[in-house]
Amino acid sequence: MWGIMVLNRIIILLFISLAINLNSVDIVNYDFPKFSIYTEDWKPYQYIDYDGIRGISVDVMELMLKYLGSSQDRYDFEFLPWTRAYNLTINNSDSILFLMTQTRERKDLFKWVGPLKTYNNYLYARKDRNIVINNKNDLYKYKFGSVKDDASELFLLKLGISLDSMIRANVGSDVVKVLHKGRIDMLLSETSSFLSDVETLNLNHKDFEPVYLASTSQLFFAFNKDTPDEIINRFQDAYNTLESSGKIDQIFKLYGESR
Repeated sequence: MWGIMVLNRIIILLFISLAINLNSVDIVNYDFPKFSIYTEDWKPYQYIDYDGIRGISVDVMELMLKYLGSSQDRYDFEFLPWTRAYNLTINNSDSILFLMTQTRERKDLFKWVGPLKTYNNYLYARKDRNIVINNKNDLYKYKFGSVKDDASELFLLKLGISLDSMIRANVGSDVVKVLHKGRIDMLLSETSSFLSDVETLNLNHKDFEPVYLASTSQLFFAFNKDTPDEIINRFQDAYNTLESSGKIDQIFKLYGESR
């Protein structure tokens, strides 16, 4: 069964790849740079499993590189903890990090291609706690979990939650684990990411519930700010072509996700 599913996914991705019109971007005599491409483990967008390096954003990034005539592919993507990947991208030219939530604080620190998805951030709690949040003032008596330097942590800070009221971790699944154990009251997460972490930990998603819509955000491919605008424009053109052709929507469907 797994073999058939994997084969079908490969066939569909090959079809998508072959359908790209490479001639629509002039790559003749153009010295396309080789990038350091960083990402984090964040299912369903980018992750590693029995089938290798996979995910929605992995497939989209690889297709953009192919579209632009780059020799790089998914096997050049380096999986790192978020904070390290973030610092490497912000401090080194020819660096890319995906996916990243664009925030007001980050907007001028990077250059951006996308957006790949618009999503809602919810505060999740254990259902048996019966937590009710009517407004922001109800938040300040609780303990929260966050991923260090992640956008979710920035949003918690914007809500007026201090770092002293947070337990910080390096990956989202560790925060879910702390929530399950009752060491925190809530965490902030995008729905598909939260459910993926719950599944990874073999927990029951019915034990948790969203209690407050905190924000709406967008996910992008982030580039070091010194990346030439010509390169950014080429990537954005590649992205727009994939978008308008419906190929990005096809990739989302491959992973059972909607945009």
